[in-house]
Amino acid sequence: MAMEEKIKLCLNEFQIPALKEEQRKILDALLEKRDCLAILPTGFGKSLPYQLLVPLRRCISPDADTPKVLVCAPLIALMEDQVERLKRIKGVRAFIAGKSSDCDDEVKKGQFDYLFGSPELLVGSSEWRSYIHGFNIQTIVIDEFHTIATWGEKEKEDKEAFRKWFGCVGELRSLLPEASVLALSATCTNKIKKRVLKVLSLKAGLLTIQISPNKPNIKLCVEKVPHETDKAFSWIVDSILDGSLQRTLLYCTSINDCSKIYSYLTSELQALGFMKYIEMYHSETPDDKKQTIIEALQQENSQLKLIIATNALGMGSDIRKCHGVIIYGAAKSVLDMVQEIGRVGRDGHPSVALFLYHGYHLSKASEDVKGFLKEQKCHRLTLMGNFLNDEDLKKLELEEVGRHTCCAICHALCKCEKCTYTDLERAFGYSNSHERQTQSESDTHSESDAD
Repeated sequence: MAMEEKIKLCLNEFQIPALKEEQRKILDALLEKRDCLAILPTGFGKSLPYQLLVPLRRCISPDADTPKVLVCAPLIALMEDQVERLKRIKGVRAFIAGKSSDCDDEVKKGQFDYLFGSPELLVGSSEWRSYIHGFNIQTIVIDEFHTIATWGEKEKEDKEAFRKWFGCVGELRSLLPEASVLALSATCTNKIKKRVLKVLSLKAGLLTIQISPNKPNIKLCVEKVPHETDKAFSWIVDSILDGSLQRTLLYCTSINDCSKIYSYLTSELQALGFMKYIEMYHSETPDDKKQTIIEALQQENSQLKLIIATNALGMGSDIRKCHGVIIYGAAKSVLDMVQEIGRVGRDGHPSVALFLYHGYHLSKASEDVKGFLKEQKCHRLTLMGNFLNDEDLKKLELEEVGRHTCCAICHALCKCEKCTYTDLERAFGYSNSHERQTQSESDTHSESDAD
């Protein structure tokens, strides 16, 4: 049987007709035991090549001892999602290290094909390091590899890293020197990419596959709003009451901001019976509540209209029929901003990312985030300048800049005479005159005030 036929046979198990070009390149690198770094958009299917690897190897060599795959991932939700998908494939055994004593017993006996685990366990635990060293692992997958820099390194000298073991995942290479590495992420700045290449000691002959994180179907709008919660978000109350608000994510930089906005909205809507349309999701949300919210987001016809969340509602979340995201405050980095933007509009339909901030947010923002929020030129070019090389930026400028679908700045300059707004823009108050009807002239908090 030819290789193409074997791949197609294995893809049938996943109910997928064919591989995309980039997926096939990753799969070929895995089969060749070649290091690969892949930066591909959210929802692209980055995980499929390594999920396909074990079934395909068995199809190629049915009688051979199939090598195992080690997957290092940042979030339990990501691992659980991948394990559930793999368990549907006949003969494939996938486990999460540390999930339960029964699972760990199977793993320690070597009775697995895929082993998922966090850096804290796979690198930080001497016991698990010794087990890993003894297994026939030929492929190491580092999922969401940008967290090596964003979570694994100190922000300041006097402050510990958020999760220090993320900065040490390169040690897996020392434990398994013969294994090849597949590093995956949806977004990665040029600076982080250089850092990750060094930490993972990616070998000569590295295959790099990258698609721009730019999402042309998602329009970017930036607006300054009043500091007071009620003044900044009264329009959401109005749009829920009149039914114009479609499913929307509202990302905050802190649990405190989440709580303030949630309390304000529920106090306005509770007596009118509209509470069922709003939920709040952050790290302190009970697990059963988190699961209920995730399930609602995966259902296109659920009643849930607005989810107020921190980035705990994050990587790998499969959010259906959502075409609007509000990012309130100064995100920690432009990387976080692009991650949050990418959680909407996955079906390719016109969508919008609405960035709302006030002066106090600017006083605490990093220089790249502050530069984006204050820039009076094209928002898309400003943001993508952190991720693309000069050639790709010029191409982007030719393709999108100046169109009303690009950003709020470009919308004001567009001369196509067919300009339209998304539902979220109209709910916020944008009108066909290219001006926002609810312009917040009362916002007197400037950056200098905050300082």
